[in-house]
Amino acid sequence: MIKIIGANSGDAHSFFELLRIYYPYYEDNEELFLTYSKKEEFVEVEVQFPKESFTEKFPYEENPIHLRHRVARWLITSLSKEKKVPNKWGILTGIRPIKFVRNHLLEKEEDEVYRLLINHYLVEEKLSHLLIEMAKKEEKLTKDLDSAGYSLYINIPFCPSRCHYCSYPTILNNDKSRIKKYINSLVKELQVVLENGKKWPSSIYIGGGTPTSIPEEQLERILSILKPYGKDIEFTVEAGRPETITDSMLNLLSKYGVNRISVNPQTMKDQTLVDLGRNHTVEDIVEAYKRVKKFPKIHVNMDLIAGLPGENEKDFEDTLEKIYELSPESITIHMLSLKNGSKLYEKNQFSFEDISSIQDKAMERNINHGFLPYYMYRQKRILGNSENIGYAKEGYESIYNMIMMEELQSTIGVGMGSTSKIFDGKEGKILKNSNFRNLRDYEERLDEIIEEKKFFLEKVNEYVME
Repeated sequence: MIKIIGANSGDAHSFFELLRIYYPYYEDNEELFLTYSKKEEFVEVEVQFPKESFTEKFPYEENPIHLRHRVARWLITSLSKEKKVPNKWGILTGIRPIKFVRNHLLEKEEDEVYRLLINHYLVEEKLSHLLIEMAKKEEKLTKDLDSAGYSLYINIPFCPSRCHYCSYPTILNNDKSRIKKYINSLVKELQVVLENGKKWPSSIYIGGGTPTSIPEEQLERILSILKPYGKDIEFTVEAGRPETITDSMLNLLSKYGVNRISVNPQTMKDQTLVDLGRNHTVEDIVEAYKRVKKFPKIHVNMDLIAGLPGENEKDFEDTLEKIYELSPESITIHMLSLKNGSKLYEKNQFSFEDISSIQDKAMERNINHGFLPYYMYRQKRILGNSENIGYAKEGYESIYNMIMMEELQSTIGVGMGSTSKIFDGKEGKILKNSNFRNLRDYEERLDEIIEEKKFFLEKVNEYVME
């Protein structure tokens, strides 16, 4: 157990995350205490391990964040080496590192930001360089984005089965009446959003869940409403399960202007697919991909996960080679994250002992095959304290992914469990509004949700749409 004593909430959160990242053994095993004591002229910090303790005094600083960073640097450089794991991220713990770097590049020269990452935040040199290059690329790709606009996210929570790594509140797609009732509610909310917004969305993303797993007539109800809004913008539908990607479904998506889908194998190893609870084979993925390529206007992203139980580095390399043979427009590589609520988390299942080199090797191979990194995010309890990276061939980068991860624009969420965010470019504020994560609450309290959404949309119009 890791416990922080005496620090304020902001400091306590920062110190806890660092200790959890560098000393993960103590999160669920022996005790590790950090005591933060404010004295008259300094702060005294003591860290107690089971067999040894470390103490340091830190003079007060005018900016309390600087003091927090000094303590953080001490925590990761001066404590026990026993049970400590390496981490290339230094004292950075946030999930949006590219946004962090982009903000600094607005105020500082590139070389100054590079030195700041290395010397102040203790980020490894190679990673620091990558962060800056990706930040510059994102800036170029999004320079014409209307920051006063919004993107639309629609959540379809139904799936053919629940994957063992999944922690989302997904629902099996075996009850057509239940699906129809949900779509009735979702359509009602969607119409309120579109009728009350002053602008059309900059991008549309239908996710889940597996949206293509619901009956076509129900998905068409949503697509028909969106058709006027989906012209000339990025319009994505997740189609993660190959068994849902039929010719009929693809005709439907094409008819309503969908131009990007995610076909997500996660792995190209049949036994792993079985172990994860996915009801398909590698061959099913290949055949589904071939069907999609009959529709040249639909671009394909493929999600992969490194570190899955039962797989080693060679297995992941084999998966990459099979994806290269298919040659989709983009690839997203996730490092396995043990999420609370997933079966893998409950069983504490993971694969590679050390996967620190997996992402580096994957990046090199992706670049050699024409897939360039363009967005990145981190997650808690991700293997190797690593990161998730999106790669794309030149010109096929997803604007929605960059908007979401860097919070470049407002996002309006529709459906169970969706979150809306107002981005106020002038004040730098972000206001959030979330729908119920429980299906019954979402449906039974829909009128309440809609009233809140109307109020929220008024704020969107006030902040960013005038």
